[in-house]
Amino acid sequence: MLDEATTKRDRLASQLHEAKANMTKLRRSDRTKEKTQQQNIHLKALLHRQSVKYNTTKYSTAATFRGVTAALNQNILQSALSAAIERIDELEARGQALLDALLDALEEQGTSSEEEEGEGEGEEEYDDSEAVAKLLKAQVKLDGVLRDKGFTLERRTWRHLLRD
Repeated sequence: MLDEATTKRDRLASQLHEAKANMTKLRRSDRTKEKTQQQNIHLKALLHRQSVKYNTTKYSTAATFRGVTAALNQNILQSALSAAIERIDELEARGQALLDALLDALEEQGTSSEEEEGEGEGEEEYDDSEAVAKLLKAQVKLDGVLRDKGFTLERRTWRHLLRD
């Protein structure tokens, strides 16, 4: 039992020594590189040290992995929620514009029919092409929002994440 502990300690000490030597080599060779690259190398070395530390206990590694995964899923869900809120706002705005155009068209048509009744047959009939154009324009805008392919793809991704 003492021999096993000594062997394990020696193995860990040699891994630590190798990691320190690798860090020293990396620091020397990468002095001229950009700051972000050096930070990445430092993080990789830190990750290696932590993995050596946690590899002695499998449960700690699994718990760390679960924590990182949970944080990543939370970030993804927050971004999905943010995009969904933006999408809802956009749909509400386009829907309100369509409703306003419809109400304007109905109001204009009602006003026109009242004028026709009061003035007689000699007057020009109501030209509803402007009202129809407003309705079609609002409908095209709403259709553009509803048929947005990017949001459809994001929604599929979110469904996949929510199933997990």
